[in-house]
Amino acid sequence: MIRFSKRLATRIRTFGKDTDGSYTVEAMFMLPLLIFFMMALYVYFAGYRAKLTSEKAAYVVADLLSRQTDEVDAKFVDGMGDVFAYLTRSDNSGLTASSVRWSESVNNGAYVIEWSQSTGTRGALTSAQLSDYEDRLPTMVDGETVVIIQTSETWSPPFDAGVAQTEFDNFVVTSPRFAAQVAWAN
Repeated sequence: MIRFSKRLATRIRTFGKDTDGSYTVEAMFMLPLLIFFMMALYVYFAGYRAKLTSEKAAYVVADLLSRQTDEVDAKFVDGMGDVFAYLTRSDNSGLTASSVRWSESVNNGAYVIEWSQSTGTRGALTSAQLSDYEDRLPTMVDGETVVIIQTSETWSPPFDAGVAQTEFDNFVVTSPRFAAQVAWAN
């Protein structure tokens, strides 16, 4: 019995000091963790790319609308919504285009909505919403107008890696380029 316990103790000591391992066994332990981290990295990168694409597409649409010298109508704004959806490759997006003017004659100076039109999941800009955005609007002189583009896009991750479905909202303000204002057709 003593001989058996000495042999067992010797084997346990040699096992504890043994630094040889099987790469296959070690890889089997680490591979699932490595795959999960690679998938999570891909999902986070895809989300970051989608957010940047959404922002850039909103700026493109704002620039297109700010260059209009002819009157725009609901069909034109629908077309801008289609451009945004194409650039973002999104099936679930919306766009609101608005023209806002600063008027000194209203309440000792206030922003006034000239027109607002929306597509997709968004609604038209209201006066109540505009008052919430006043800190995001530039200081303007009496009668000056700006174009506001608000976009929203719902992004879903390609697979589940701890990131939920996300809504990207953008708010872009730009001045009309070649005219005093972007006029509405009606």
